[in-house]
Order: sequence, then structure tokens, then C-alpha cells
Amino acid sequence: MHTCLSVKHGFVIRAMHDRRVEDGTCKLWEHMASQESAGTITAKVGQQRNTCGKIMRQKRDAILTLRFASVQLEPPQNHVDAKLEPLLVQVVYLREENPPEGVEAVDWMLLTSEAVVDFAATCVIVGYYQRRWLIEEWHRALKEGCRLEYSQVHEILTLRRLSAILSVVAIRLLQVRNLAQGKAKDAPQALRATIDPLWIEVVALLAEVPTDDLTPERFWKAVAKQGGFIGRRSDGLPVGK
Repeated sequence: MHTCLSVKHGFVIRAMHDRRVEDGTCKLWEHMASQESAGTITAKVGQQRNTCGKIMRQKRDAILTLRFASVQLEPPQNHVDAKLEPLLVQVVYLREENPPEGVEAVDWMLLTSEAVVDFAATCVIVGYYQRRWLIEEWHRALKEGCRLEYSQVHEILTLRRLSAILSVVAIRLLQVRNLAQGKAKDAPQALRATIDPLWIEVVALLAEVPTDDLTPERFWKAVAKQGGFIGRRSDGLPVGK
């Protein structure tokens, strides 16, 4: 956080540790839980799968109680840089008071450099944080699907050029995946409205189906098989391929 501020870069970070705050007189979670509620919001919690494609958390809407405050965050006691000063940050705390039975409650403690002065401002911060899952999926598509880290490129400029090209490819992979998992997954016309006709012809040959019968789901799985996805019934859906 100090580094971000030193280069004039804002941040939204989800806290993992129960840090000391307010001159070390209390801990972060205790301090924020004592703040008055600013209201509730409904947040979309994304579906989560493991590396085999098995669903570990279902997608759902969660009603979250929202609290916010300015907090003086104390530096870690064991930090290598003893010169770090306490840092004033804005904190947005979201807690699901009544989660579904058998489901772990949503509990997000967000630290940010952005101004948080009212309910509307907190909603903006929550929106920033919720983009995290899509960003992580994009990174995974870039690293695993496009295998950027396995390239034999060593020069920085060349690696940047390769990253720029593969970044676009990773976005297209996510677009196809979303189409294949959506309501139009069995609609060939939805695929033709999104994908270049040449790619449809190529992938139809790989999938061994007529181009008019190639659905978004078949397209996605055929492309995934080129990256190592086997496609057995027990394999679930392609992940990172």
C-alpha cells in the first residue's frame, strides 16, 4: 500500500489478516464490526470451480450489510522495514448476516485509497472488487490457456509484444467460454454472430461436425481439446485450456 501511494497509484485490497488499528488499541475486524451499518446491498457471488472443473461454490446473490470508516492501519510488527509509518486508509466492510444453510457467509474487508464518504461511494468500491474474478480468469486464460509463461522468449520487448497479442486471445477465450456457458450454448446462430466465419470453419473440421451444427459449447470444447482437454464425462468443463 505504501508503494502504491508512493507512485500515486490507487488500490482496492481485500484484507486477509486481522491487523492492528488505531494505535494498536484494537483489531481491524472488531473495529469495523462496531461501526454503524450504512445499509445493505445485493452482490453477485461468482461460481467457483476447482482445477478439475468441479463446482465448489454455486453462483448466487448475497445480501450484505455494509459498514465503512477511515482507519489508521498499523504497520506489521515483523515487517523488515522498521521505518514504515501507520497508514490512514478507507475501509469498506461487507458481511452476509443470513447466508443459506450450509454455505459459508460472505465476509469482505476491503482496504482502499479511494475516498469513501457515503453509501454510493462504497458501492463503487464494491464494484471494483467484484471485477477481481474476471481479472483472475483472464490471467488464468493468459497463463494456462495461452501458456505465456512457457514461451521461450527472453528479451523484455519481445515478451511484451507476445503478451499484447496473447492478451487479446485470452479475452476471446473468455468470450467464447461465457457464450458456451450461457443460455445460447446450443444455438449455432449465436456463434455466427460472435465468431469469425473462418474460425467456425476451422473448428467445425476439428469437431467433425457441419458448420451449421457447430454450437458455442461444441466450439469451446473443440478448442479446449487443442490445449489438452480430454473431454471425458468425468472431466467436467474445460478450465484454463
